[in-house]
Order: sequence, then structure tokens, then C-alpha cells
Amino acid sequence: DKDTLHPYRLKVKELQNVLRMAAAPTRPKFVDDLGKVKDAIGEWHDWEELVAIAQQTLDHGSQCQLMAELKRMTKLKYEHALALVKKMRKTYLRNPGASRKSPGAALHTVPCAPVWEAIASLAG
Repeated sequence: DKDTLHPYRLKVKELQNVLRMAAAPTRPKFVDDLGKVKDAIGEWHDWEELVAIAQQTLDHGSQCQLMAELKRMTKLKYEHALALVKKMRKTYLRNPGASRKSPGAALHTVPCAPVWEAIASLAG
């Protein structure tokens, strides 16, 4: 959600940086996908900051079309970033308990092969 998305970006960035240092000359797609997610979240966060600054400095009233457009763009950037996060999770994490009926089973995810390969690259 909006409260956790930017901290999530910081963790994605940290993971991407570690994997980039350890990866072979050709980067795995997983590392590139981490970068796309990181960049999309960063772009959304920049728009959030722009809206906050505009709200503090502009005095155009409630009918301000500029503020409406800034908020619209921010919403689009958020939706795009969240969609990329969900796509990455679906691509790189599997849920072995998803078919079970127990409520906690859906929360348990396991990395897929590309994630394990990236982790293995850390061992050299």
C-alpha cells in the first residue's frame, strides 16, 4: 500500500545492488525486473513529493486544475508501480499452499528458480 511501497522500494534497491555486484557479466532477468520495480516505485514517490510541495506552495483553491492533474498522474504512477510489484511477485514467488483451504497457507511463498539462481550467484 502507499505506506509501505517506498520502504519496499528501498529493500528492492538494496537487493538489486547486491545481486548486480555478484552477478556474471550478463545480468539475470530477475535483476533487471527488480530495477524496473524500483524505478516505477521511485517515480511514483517523486510524484507524491511533488503533490506535497504543490499543496504547500500553491493557493489556487479547490478547483485548481493543476493540482487535479498532479493527483491524477500520481494515482496512475501508483497503480503502475503496484501492478509491477504484483507481477514480479507472481513471476518470482510461488505459493505452494494456495490450493489448501487453511487461511495462513496463502501467505506462505517460496522463491522460484530465477531467484535461487540469483542467490546462488552470491556464493560465487
